[in-house]
Parts: sequence; structure tokens; C-alpha cells
Amino acid sequence: MAATRAQGFQVLVYEMFRTLQRQKYLYAIGRTVPPLGRYVTYTLDSCHRYGIAADIVPIDAKGRALWNGYDPLYRATSRFRSRVAGL
Repeated sequence: MAATRAQGFQVLVYEMFRTLQRQKYLYAIGRTVPPLGRYVTYTLDSCHRYGIAADIVPIDAKGRALWNGYDPLYRATSRFRSRVAGL
């Protein structure tokens, strides 16, 4: 979170731990659950299943989620994500 703030972003954490049932549901989206072809996750063995991942979205000054704002956040925090992942 400090890395995102240091880059000028405010973020909302909206999902952390996932049950196996939730992970299976998300995995089915795009495969057997519409919208077909638009995958939400590529694995059934997500780090979310072990409580070591978090999904975040940038928010604006009024606290509204910027669902189309991932690209700038992703680019700005690439060095931090690499350190955390051990890459």
C-alpha cells in the first residue's frame, strides 16, 4: 500500500482471501459462465487461496473506484510487485 501511495495512487482493497468455492466460480467466468472468452482468473490455485494476495483498484478523490484505471497503477508499481514476487 505504501508503494501505491508513494506513486500518487489511492487504492481500495476489494478481495483478499478466497475460498475454494469462490476461486472455482471465478475460474468458470469466461469458460462456462458469461461473458465467455473474458477470463477473470487463469488458475484454481491462486495465492488468494492462501491469504497472500489482494486485489486492488485505484480510487479517485471522492473514493469512487476507477475500474478502468489499472494500467497506470500496474506500470507505476511494477518494481514493487517484482520484489514481492521474488522476481
